[in-house]
Amino acid sequence: MKKQPAPLLKFATKAAPLHKRLGNAQKAGFHHAELFLTSTLLENWKDVADIAGDHDLSYGLHFPNRAPLTRKHLKKAVKLYHRLNCESMVIHRPMFRLYAPDLLNLDPKLCLAVENHRLNPQNFWHWAENYQWLTLDVEHLWKYTLKQAPLPTLLFTLKKFLKRHGHQVRRVHLPGYEPGSKEHRPIHSNPRLGRKVFTALAKINYQGLVVSETRPALQTPELLRKDVIFFQNWQKKRLAKIKK
Repeated sequence: MKKQPAPLLKFATKAAPLHKRLGNAQKAGFHHAELFLTSTLLENWKDVADIAGDHDLSYGLHFPNRAPLTRKHLKKAVKLYHRLNCESMVIHRPMFRLYAPDLLNLDPKLCLAVENHRLNPQNFWHWAENYQWLTLDVEHLWKYTLKQAPLPTLLFTLKKFLKRHGHQVRRVHLPGYEPGSKEHRPIHSNPRLGRKVFTALAKINYQGLVVSETRPALQTPELLRKDVIFFQNWQKKRLAKIKK
């Protein structure tokens, strides 16, 4: 039986670039974080870079969700991207339409990973087929595209998507969602979902960030630590299975 490659997932938390948030993440055992940006934070991009540099974490960026942004904002976003050695930057479709030409003019090699949001099934596949790089938000897929269908339906769609478009995925958002729950819960809140998605990503040799996209009120040291332990337990079992 052919052995699968070892898991190369980079498990991350999503956080504001604040000392307390990033410090809590590092203490909990995270090695990676996705930084959510605003126009105000971009205006002070050097402070953001300094705060991020004070913590032993690697970073991905999430481009601001709201316009307007000036060309100076865009230049600072590109500078922060390079200062933090980012591999990709999440961007929503409306912001991509507004700002991608100028961002790519500033740096043609910038990896802008466009996120799926409130898409019906037809538009979901259209999104996947029409952007070079993608951010897959599993919660959005389940809640908005599949209308909270049973978990097997989500997993079937996920595997189909990864088979067709996994090579385009540069970021994954994976909250612990389940039908009827609030959005942006820690991934350990739905362990079956987490394990299934981690395994599906590992099977395609995905090497990007997998972000437990948790709302700020739930980013406590205790819950962050539970997320890390959950991921570590999955990783140990996955590696043990591969070695057999």
